Amino acid sequence: MTPIVLFLMCWAALTVAKDTQIGRSLHSVMVQQPAVAANRLTRGNVAIAIAVLLLIGMHSVSAL
Repeated sequence: MTPIVLFLMCWAALTVAKDTQIGRSLHSVMVQQPAVAANRLTRGNVAIAIAVLLLIGMHSVSAL
């Protein structure tokens, strides 16, 4: 619950303080850096992540 509240408070601060230094810093951390990281993903990375998640899911189901 706490991470959700913290995220919402940061998002509210980002919306309210757009043209301040803290607003620009929050924009960099919450918008620009994740966009740059997502831009580096390739189809191969996504396919491997899905395959690993499927294997983990199958292993956890078979352990029951």
